[in-house]
Amino acid sequence: GPFEGIKRDVWEGGIRMATVAWGPGYIPADSVDEHPSQFHDWMATFADFAGVLPPARSDGVSLKPTLTGMGEQRPGQIYVEYVNGGKTPSYTDFDESKRARKRGQMQVIHLDGYKGVRVDIRSHDDPFEIYDLTPDPAERRNLAGNSARFDDLQRQMKDAVLRWRIRNPSAPRPYDDQPVPAVEVDDLIRGVRWRSVRGEFPYVPNLTGVAADTTGTITSIKPSELPSVRGALELTGWIDVPVEGEYRMTIRSSTRAFLRLHQASLIDCDHGYQLGDPRSASVRLAKGLHRLTVTCLTSDQPPK
Repeated sequence: GPFEGIKRDVWEGGIRMATVAWGPGYIPADSVDEHPSQFHDWMATFADFAGVLPPARSDGVSLKPTLTGMGEQRPGQIYVEYVNGGKTPSYTDFDESKRARKRGQMQVIHLDGYKGVRVDIRSHDDPFEIYDLTPDPAERRNLAGNSARFDDLQRQMKDAVLRWRIRNPSAPRPYDDQPVPAVEVDDLIRGVRWRSVRGEFPYVPNLTGVAADTTGTITSIKPSELPSVRGALELTGWIDVPVEGEYRMTIRSSTRAFLRLHQASLIDCDHGYQLGDPRSASVRLAKGLHRLTVTCLTSDQPPK
């Protein structure tokens, strides 16, 4: 086809895959959608069709609006990172810039309608190549450095990959030592915002985009200030990191819970969790504001 690369590459020939969805009465026949999605979106999609919420640890968004043509499609997260010791083949129909190119550590992110890709990564300073895949599916025109707009997108991509991922000791990456970038917050308020949804949940659900039954703001994390409603509770707040460094976060919960740092999954106190046991994670943070989201199950007694 029109793509560069093969399996094990992060060029489109290595990672793009057509998907056929069949659902009489739900999915219009002969409809085609060109917007990219990723495998983790199908967990959220199947949950949506089943009438339940996906788990809090799910990174995907439901594709039901795209498949049915009904409702508004939420944007998803497309992110790839892995390592391979080979090279892109030297096929003559590949662009010369791709032929025999070393793979090594590789990374892909989609942001603001553009694909960022870098291969043979040696450090986080390495720039992303930036492509607009709609007119350029073969990734022949690298837009990085072409204008101030793409200079800004380059910075956003470098920051986003650090906020979307977490380190994995079993798979070291050249950017593991980089601090998670802080963010600017215009509507910062003192306290923690909470949202609760009534229901019976067998796992901690992802409440993103779900209409809350009750909402509020608390200035201290005290059980007496939290709702006593059977269902799920989402707490969102900001920590102001005084100095760049390694920070350790711990959850010890009276109920099952899940913690995200920005968009990254940080601590899972849901699957296989023994109530009251501590679970911890260490992360390197830049000076400034960082968003924490805790989602937990609730009962007739507020969680602790």
